[in-house]
Amino acid sequence: MMPKRIKSLNCHCVRGNPVIKTVVIFFCIFLFASNILSYEPQSSFLAEKLKAERARIQSGKDSFVWRKHEGNPLPEFEKLTYGVKWQFISIGEATLELRGFEDINGRSAHHIYSMAKTKPFFDEVFKVRDINEAWLDRESLSSLRFVANISEGGWTKKETLDFDPIEKTYMLFDNGKMQKGATPEYVQDVMTALYYMRTLDLKVGEKYTLEAHSGDMSWALAVNVLREEKMKVPAGEFNCLVLEPFVRENAGIMKTSGQMLVWVTADERKIPVYLKVKIPIGSAIAALEKIEKK
Repeated sequence: MMPKRIKSLNCHCVRGNPVIKTVVIFFCIFLFASNILSYEPQSSFLAEKLKAERARIQSGKDSFVWRKHEGNPLPEFEKLTYGVKWQFISIGEATLELRGFEDINGRSAHHIYSMAKTKPFFDEVFKVRDINEAWLDRESLSSLRFVANISEGGWTKKETLDFDPIEKTYMLFDNGKMQKGATPEYVQDVMTALYYMRTLDLKVGEKYTLEAHSGDMSWALAVNVLREEKMKVPAGEFNCLVLEPFVRENAGIMKTSGQMLVWVTADERKIPVYLKVKIPIGSAIAALEKIEKK
């Protein structure tokens, strides 16, 4: 119940005066904050349980041994620019970038940045302005955070996923809603999965499976290495491995229920040079135009 000394301030003069209203709000915040900070648990049993839970969580963090992923190293900085076509019509451009290392909850992580946008003439048909970012743990090569800011044909989505490999949990913030759930120990989001694959020594005919997560769901992402072939794109001609990832429908960055094929260079860099996606109204492709490195 609201104390009388606060309730009495809720009078007609306060409702109409923003200055007085501000003073009252600060007064209320101060009063309740003071009460909360000065509150002591009446039950020592409850206090001990809270203390024990904090100690358990801290002990788990202190004893956790991070996976040391041994594979081909990723560059610290890299920018790949792609031309995007639909049914042989040039409709936009996209970039994939490695923007150095950043600290995420005390862990050094690769900062991955992706942008996709349609050209002005195509904006009238279906305007796209997408930005996706991810942070890949430098040591374990697991995802620590994924952020999406999507605008496609009037549909918008803002999403943040924070992963805790120690607790094996995710925290999802989706258009103002918050949700927490369990994940496998080391998961990849829809962006870091590509960069994780780039560190592997891929072999034709082999199938690779990794733990992936988008939204509120984890699943096993399978990637087949189909064949080796040459691919010519604006950035040059490359010997490539053709990968077929089985992407879950509406997985976030790529909404598709059809086949996806990715051509990556057949060397330790595994640079993605060409991508083709079959969709209900044809095919969309992205071809590498430029490679920039510091």
